[in-house]
Amino acid sequence: MINMKIGMYGLEPMGYKILAALRNRKILGYGYGYELCTLADRVADPAYHAWRMKYDSVHGNPGGPVRPEGTGLWVSGIKLECLPMRASLEMDWKGQGVNVVIDASDPMASLQDLEGHRDAGAGKVIGCGVHPGTFIALPGVNLENYRIREDHVVTVPDAAVTAWALALKYLQSAGYGIEQSSALVVRAASHGLNLMDGPSPLAGTGPEFWRPGRATLNNLIPVADNHAAVLGQAMPDLAGRLDSSTIQVPVAGAYHQLGSNLAQIKAGQWITGHKGADSDWCSDKTTKRGSCG
Repeated sequence: MINMKIGMYGLEPMGYKILAALRNRKILGYGYGYELCTLADRVADPAYHAWRMKYDSVHGNPGGPVRPEGTGLWVSGIKLECLPMRASLEMDWKGQGVNVVIDASDPMASLQDLEGHRDAGAGKVIGCGVHPGTFIALPGVNLENYRIREDHVVTVPDAAVTAWALALKYLQSAGYGIEQSSALVVRAASHGLNLMDGPSPLAGTGPEFWRPGRATLNNLIPVADNHAAVLGQAMPDLAGRLDSSTIQVPVAGAYHQLGSNLAQIKAGQWITGHKGADSDWCSDKTTKRGSCG
């Protein structure tokens, strides 16, 4: 049986969702071969995390009873040792016996930060963001290309890129070639949104410098994204045929729209002229197409 110890670096919000997903799928814990044993977070107080997991009305309970015990946190029968978060290079993962680190601290964490976990003793690192030079994992699309002895840092794209990749993979498996594909992502405005129209020394230095920008609550603000570049790296046969754009708006939820120009492949020949395939959906699974108000 696999005996793999996993450390979580950063809990909220992404780390909390990962913890809940692992427990709900019943693939993590004593007897399963994968043991989440360490939690490093900016708040290293087990009582705080137990209270939050118990009463969180947004993400819900991670899948069972939670309680603090000394410097540890019991979650559904699994004890996590709570540690203060330091720079990745300063974490003693080797001393904790951790084999794999899930870095959920920041989707924009640098590749240097992810590599720091390996320098601190972790064998493998999974990052909640994407970086050139890492293996970009897309379940159902390219996991068969993962090289266990060479790909030590794995990064996972967000839901928009994953959904786009799955749609294109399905079209390819149905015998279509992708001449060109584009994606539009509309998502909620966030506290880290740059309100300036371009790079500015004032942007990102504090709320007192937001005045020269646009108001978040009554503007549709375009955001530079790397979805097409990420997907082109993960699916090299589509590189150069993809483009994407993202807009952040003052509403909750998210909306994705995909469009593709297709060519049917017969006997190795591309037959052009097929209509584009479009799909759109909302984060609310009960919402019908075209009614994402």
